Amino acid sequence: MRVNDSSERLWPIGLDLILIGVILWLLYFARLGALPLCGEEPRRAEVAREMVRSGDFVVPRQQGQIYCSRPPLQNWLIALTATMRGSWNAWSVRLPSALATSLLVFGVYWYALAAIGRVLAIAAAVVLATMGQMMHIGGMGETDPLFALLLGGSLLIWHGCLVFAGRPFLGWTFGGLLAGLSGLAKGAQGPISFWLVVGAWLLFSLLRGRETLRHFLWAPLGILACLGVLAAWTIPYYLATDLGRTWEIWFGQIESRLGTAKFPAHLLTRPLETLACWLPWTPLLVPFLSRKFWNELADREKQTAQFCLVALAATFPTVWLVPEARNRYFLGLYPAAAILVGLAVHQASRTPILSLVGRIWEQFLRISAVIAGILAGVGFLAVILAYLLSLAVPWHPLDLLGYAAATLLLWVVVFGAGAETIPKKFELPWEERLPRNAAASVALGGVVGFAHLTFVHSFWVSMAHDPGPQIAAVRGILPHPEQLVSFGPVFHRFRYYYGLPIRLLPWPADASTVPPEITYFCVEGVLTRPKPTPADLLRGLWWVSTFSGPPDPSLPQFFTAGRGFPEQSFEAGRLELPELPFDWEVVAVVPCGRNKTETTQPAVVVGRIVRGAGIARGSSDIGLY
Repeated sequence: MRVNDSSERLWPIGLDLILIGVILWLLYFARLGALPLCGEEPRRAEVAREMVRSGDFVVPRQQGQIYCSRPPLQNWLIALTATMRGSWNAWSVRLPSALATSLLVFGVYWYALAAIGRVLAIAAAVVLATMGQMMHIGGMGETDPLFALLLGGSLLIWHGCLVFAGRPFLGWTFGGLLAGLSGLAKGAQGPISFWLVVGAWLLFSLLRGRETLRHFLWAPLGILACLGVLAAWTIPYYLATDLGRTWEIWFGQIESRLGTAKFPAHLLTRPLETLACWLPWTPLLVPFLSRKFWNELADREKQTAQFCLVALAATFPTVWLVPEARNRYFLGLYPAAAILVGLAVHQASRTPILSLVGRIWEQFLRISAVIAGILAGVGFLAVILAYLLSLAVPWHPLDLLGYAAATLLLWVVVFGAGAETIPKKFELPWEERLPRNAAASVALGGVVGFAHLTFVHSFWVSMAHDPGPQIAAVRGILPHPEQLVSFGPVFHRFRYYYGLPIRLLPWPADASTVPPEITYFCVEGVLTRPKPTPADLLRGLWWVSTFSGPPDPSLPQFFTAGRGFPEQSFEAGRLELPELPFDWEVVAVVPCGRNKTETTQPAVVVGRIVRGAGIARGSSDIGLY
């Protein structure tokens, strides 16, 4: 009997984890390697690769030079996955981030399940997984997903152990450890944010008259755990470098963000930008503006909501009052926003449909279902028109079919007459196995996930510029590719795809300072092309509407990107380089920008030194590439 009771309790949880896992797989693993590495991803990978080559895992370096950007926890994880998989491809670089995002989503589920119940747990997990910015960056090889896991996890474990589990020893120990690890992932912001929330919650608890002061007597244990993790890497790093570089790697980026440009506008726009990053779920935060809604919350639910709001309020100034900060730096607090949305869904399950939260939730579902249906129709219409006009659509047909299936499921849950009776035929009633609002959350999460995969991510892939094939071709024509050097630092995206170490040399003062054994070199420049004129746009629209044969090479790139045609070269572009004090010739010019449509982007020029007469000195302004 006990075995049966146990299985009855575990079966619903297993179902929840499977459904959430399917959404996570679609969003963060199914297309993990489809997009070429871009942004800071190649830099993170290159730092990790240099650690493996040199055997020095303490000091991050680029081209042998100390790189004082941030501590190396993410580089360690990339090096681990790449070594285990035997490849430095996009999967290896992004896998730690995708796993970190998944663990954070499951962590939110377990926290909400222990605090309140299944409806909150399912809704909060799905909301976090399908927030707009989380879908954008959660599977990228940036430091932010790992930082979000460690900071968000430290706060959830700390609060859950103190308030709900009554185990302050565990809460302070693991909270402090994870806060310290968040510092090793992104710098001082993680530990600072953790202790800001801890201090704010202590003050809030005292003002509310809660007798939780005894829980904070364990605070020294958390401080020691946090400082111990930070010191375990910082001390060896200081001994290997110096005090100046140690300060820079911890606080340099914070200092660089303290600009004042457009600061008043930043104060007005940052809250709106943050709310936009939580779309499409932001409207479900409206009930928290109602006093009646707060009065309807049970004490445990109210305490959970208060903690989430205190955490958001205490840490938001770190991205609001720092003008050059980015919204993604706030990613570690997105679990708090997801739990608030989940509380609204949970409360809608317990109150009449005519209540404020009930009306908002039902209207949100209905509007979402209608929009999803319209987008599905537009998607299939685009496929039909593309077939008739022999054009290529950027999305995969299976993704569109999955989106349509998720939309149909959402319609059944939202509009199906007597929808609660459908699963009863399969002995799976909503209220026993999958509550109706939980099922609606999963269905809507599937719609949002498939929509992102089908329309947004596919568009990114179609527009992305992949320099890998060209760089591989350049490497193949060099007689000794392992001997390539760079004068001055060379763009990290080129170094990643080149795959071999590129020795950094100082910029030569004159021809005599170039080592005689050097023949092939590379330098970084800026590639520009003019913005399309109105006439170019009209020609592009005419070509798209009539499909009059292969595109003109001068046609604006965004008209041809993703349509099955090879990437066009720019006819009227210019490449600007610093003056080189010796005779040389161009071997290749490699654009290294993120997208095909960029009018200004970094580029790397591979050249060959010509010793003796026969060629003019290379120009610093090259018009052919």
